[in-house]
Amino acid sequence: MHLEHANHQEWKNPLRLSIGLVAFGLLASIVGYFIDGHVHFLASLLTYSVFFVGLALAATFFIAVHTIAHGGWQVAFLRVPEAQTTFLFVGGIILLLTFLGLHDLYHWSHEELIDPNSEYYDEIIAHKSVWLNAPFFVIRSTIYIVLWVLLATWLRSLSLKLDETGNLRYWQRIQVVSGLFLAVFAVTSALAAFDWVMSTDPHWYSTLFGWYFFAVVWVSMIAVTTLWVLWLRKHGINPNIRDEHLHDLGKYLFGFSIFWAYLWYSQYMLHWYANIPEETAWHLLRFKEHRILFYLIIILNFGIPFFALMSRSAKRKPWVLTFVALTILVGHALEVWLLIQPSVYHAHYLEHWTFSLVDLGVLSFLAGLFIFVTMRALRKAPIVPEKHPYFKESLTYKT
Repeated sequence: MHLEHANHQEWKNPLRLSIGLVAFGLLASIVGYFIDGHVHFLASLLTYSVFFVGLALAATFFIAVHTIAHGGWQVAFLRVPEAQTTFLFVGGIILLLTFLGLHDLYHWSHEELIDPNSEYYDEIIAHKSVWLNAPFFVIRSTIYIVLWVLLATWLRSLSLKLDETGNLRYWQRIQVVSGLFLAVFAVTSALAAFDWVMSTDPHWYSTLFGWYFFAVVWVSMIAVTTLWVLWLRKHGINPNIRDEHLHDLGKYLFGFSIFWAYLWYSQYMLHWYANIPEETAWHLLRFKEHRILFYLIIILNFGIPFFALMSRSAKRKPWVLTFVALTILVGHALEVWLLIQPSVYHAHYLEHWTFSLVDLGVLSFLAGLFIFVTMRALRKAPIVPEKHPYFKESLTYKT
């Protein structure tokens, strides 16, 4: 099974796609760098390195939470989220390198803002400087990534050993490590969202933001997983994938798109109702300067998935799932841009900043790299974990 699927000719298609995206991304990023400037380039790199690291982290959460819950339905395609977790190492390095431009990305990193004798002194930023300071920021960011990489690698290693030996001791260890990961994830994922995304505007705050950003990367990861599962089934690489698996992935896309919309509305409505300047200014900037994008994101991330996947039959149709998954990915890629970049250019007093060539280039490069890393991990292991204790259940369950 391992060698057979690894040498399958159909792997050439995602390989070509990944190489094409990386090549185009590099070219577009270089050209865009000279057109849009280094600040826009750094903002794009921050935007999409956070996004793809978030996808890999959400894939690890997918594995851990289903392990703890003793879920069996997903085992037939378990290798897909496992493969996505391997991007944590590559993406984490890129993200940490992005922080070399910390001074351009984060307004709070300017020393004059916390100096009481400076004419630029900012009381709010000075008050937050115990947490928002460059050395501590880089240190804890490194800790987040190192912990995630170690635990994700540990989970995948135990899974491969379980499939190699069939020894259930490894399954017991997987459950222990999954619990440990969830405990770490509960704290670090929210803190990372606060640090990397929310602090681009240090005057703004939202206690809901950790959950909200998790919803963004979680439903995006489900969309990526759905696309891989559909591709593996279409080309006969994983014949164990049934309509029931597609149905449940469709339910996840449908349900968590509603969950995202609930969190988006809750955050927006509370800020609108309270009408606190530090909260509303963040929304006004995005609504006034990117109004079309503001509404488009709601349509792509909620409207289309909600109506397209409402029926049972739609959740079992590959073309519908493909369309919705791609729609969600485009919608959330634009949303992450809207979460981060307006705060960066506003801090630099820049105008007429839109989604441009450098954004497309960085997004293309990281998407191609993500596909390549995922594909490489998929080819390195048996495509199905046949010795997993819930493997047979995954092949026989009904929805």
